[in-house]
Amino acid sequence: MTQKASKPVGFSNPPRAANADLEMATAVVAQCTVEAPFDGRVSNTMVHNYQYLSPGTPMLEILDDTSLELSMIVPSMELRNLAPGTPFRIHILETDATYPATITRISGKVDPVSKTIKVYGRLVRPAPDLLPGMTGEAQFGK
Repeated sequence: MTQKASKPVGFSNPPRAANADLEMATAVVAQCTVEAPFDGRVSNTMVHNYQYLSPGTPMLEILDDTSLELSMIVPSMELRNLAPGTPFRIHILETDATYPATITRISGKVDPVSKTIKVYGRLVRPAPDLLPGMTGEAQFGK
């Protein structure tokens, strides 16, 4: 009686099996790539290296720093001099620099206790040295 040599089950073609494993691993890695929907700065990381995440889990907070919005509290008596498009200068305390800006909108409500109103603006030109949360003083007129 002669015996036939048997091949181990599942190892009929090791290069093909290795290629299939490589393709599957490449597909998994491709799903691990994260692209931000816009350029910006990472302000908060909510996950750790090698942490398993479910789809839709927030990982980062990204701030769009290409068009920072300025917000300021202005005495309501100044409303007669302010309108969207009004130019002003903003001196940022952290950088000790002054930047040209314009008013973009004015809140629709005056605070009756403090007699102030919130006014919003944008820089005329981008300033890459500014970060969200910096403070300053608005200079109107002159």
